[in-house]
Amino acid sequence: MFSFLEKGGKPILKSSKEVYIKVNGIDFKKHRHTSPEVLEEVIEYLKKIGVKKIYVMENSTQGNMTRIVFAITGYKKVCKKTGAKPIYLDEEKTEIFTFKGKPSIE
Repeated sequence: MFSFLEKGGKPILKSSKEVYIKVNGIDFKKHRHTSPEVLEEVIEYLKKIGVKKIYVMENSTQGNMTRIVFAITGYKKVCKKTGAKPIYLDEEKTEIFTFKGKPSIE
């Protein structure tokens, strides 16, 4: 299922063994978020291949707070069950980042 994550029969992982998963959790309404069952299966697979730290992140839109969307969709429960750490991007400090010498749009 995830063979594209492998090279030469071995998983492709950063040396830190950290993985960030960006779910589609813009809203908690039907068909507006990644299934929590899919998220859980992906996390379990990543743990099986040796990932040590897994983060699940999103910045919900449409006037929703990400923390609430995580609670309603079941992402919070999946993170707790699997040991993944949720990151609520709407609660994080914004940082300016430059891509290969190209300035950010402020």
